[in-house]
Amino acid sequence: MNKPTYEEVESWVVLNPTGDGCMSIATLQRRFRIGYQRAAILMEQLENNGIVVPWDGVAGNPRRIKIMKQRKQE
Repeated sequence: MNKPTYEEVESWVVLNPTGDGCMSIATLQRRFRIGYQRAAILMEQLENNGIVVPWDGVAGNPRRIKIMKQRKQE
């Protein structure tokens, strides 16, 4: 898998793929097969663009997704 662009990651995150309204760095790492550093940078960008809430200071806690889109029913 190639290095994901921010736009690809954002498009995926707003679909609320985990179904619980939260997103974690670990989930980004697994989904896009990237390292911690890249996933953390992407999470920071998501925060700066208002997609996820800021970090609550507790290591390992996922962040709540602020902007979600409905999945299209097939």
